[in-house]
Amino acid sequence: MIIKKLHFFGKTTTEEATSRPTKRSPSRRGRSLAYYLPLSGGRQNIRVCQVFYLTTLDINHKHIYYKIS
Repeated sequence: MIIKKLHFFGKTTTEEATSRPTKRSPSRRGRSLAYYLPLSGGRQNIRVCQVFYLTTLDINHKHIYYKIS
């Protein structure tokens, strides 16, 4: 069961480069996460905000960061 959940998290989250990088040379934030949920047909994913994604799946952000790292 855990493996299925981690696989779903991996399919529905992506890492993207930051859209507005800071001017400091060693920036600590080098990536942003994008969250997607499948539509009813399952062929398309729609981008959603982090709060909606985590609330819908009833998880906290630690599950996502565990999967990505």
